[in-house]
Amino acid sequence: MGRWASILLVIVVLGIALRACIFPSRSEPGELRAQEARTPTQPGKDGETLLLFNGRNLDNWELVGDARFSIEGDCIVGETGSGRSNAFLATRSEYADFRLELDLRLHSRGNSGVQVRSEIVRDRNGAAEHVRGYQIEVDPSERAWSGGLYEERGRGWLADLKQNEAGRKAFRKDEWNHYSILCQGARFVVQINGITTCDTFDGRRLAGCIALQIHSGPAMRMAWKNLRLTPLAGSAWQTQPEPAGPTAPAELRIGRDASVRLLRKDSTPSTSPSRTDAGLLRLRCGGSGAQPVQQLECLRWDMQGIEVLWQSTAWSDWKELELHLAGSRLVLIADGKRVCDALLTDCPVGEGLRHDPELARLQRLVTLP
Repeated sequence: MGRWASILLVIVVLGIALRACIFPSRSEPGELRAQEARTPTQPGKDGETLLLFNGRNLDNWELVGDARFSIEGDCIVGETGSGRSNAFLATRSEYADFRLELDLRLHSRGNSGVQVRSEIVRDRNGAAEHVRGYQIEVDPSERAWSGGLYEERGRGWLADLKQNEAGRKAFRKDEWNHYSILCQGARFVVQINGITTCDTFDGRRLAGCIALQIHSGPAMRMAWKNLRLTPLAGSAWQTQPEPAGPTAPAELRIGRDASVRLLRKDSTPSTSPSRTDAGLLRLRCGGSGAQPVQQLECLRWDMQGIEVLWQSTAWSDWKELELHLAGSRLVLIADGKRVCDALLTDCPVGEGLRHDPELARLQRLVTLP
């Protein structure tokens, strides 16, 4: 009996091994199901174009949710699972600054998007629960906000298309649409079929994964192809040195295009007459500028430069303030909320920024070596 038991055990083991070789998983061919997460990497070099989809398998992607993602020809195809919550196919690698090019097509009514600089939120056991971060919208509804910037499980809409009629017409229903997405520093520039739908700033998250979304709700089918990513030199917030003297205002040469932010030390607004009456920030440019004084929203400027006013605003008790300059465009974000986005005519923006070191630490967005 011992000999026959041994022979039977060998046959069973060989049978199990043979089955594993022939049928490696219970998934359908080319279909991805939820599995254990792998350690993310940081692939690619500055300027080197990467293929995010190799055309053969989805090994470099992770499923979040219960949607079904499979390969059909040269496309990744996503279909609704239970429809109870949003589902995603996310890259196992993270990316900071980059240009992403892809083609997508919505085969049925629904809502979708392309996540950039996002993160996978996991439970205690490491299983993926959901994705949060920036999303470039796919919106075939009458609203037509495709190409806008939305923050999934965050602040919601950061840049819609209410004031962009040409952008609202860029997306073509039931056809392939080409998306070009630039994430560089705090700037986001999105084009659909060559038309700019979004050009905005937000410096809260500077790196993360790419993910393809299947929205919750009724059954939908989505296809993506030609996913090409070109990494660019990354960016980081760098704390600037404090001024030498205790009463000297901090001053930074920033040039015409720059992103800076201030992290408040003291939550009480300043009332000291020795400080800048406009508040904490003054952009100095010198030379020719607006004459006489002009004011728009929370800004005031003349030939001496720009002052940021907030003492009588709803965000006067801000804790974190971002300031982004791009030519004559100035964007202010207080505690994650956009409070000003304006083009300042007749005002040479830049050269220097001055603030009071007793109230805030100054950080600058710099390109990493």
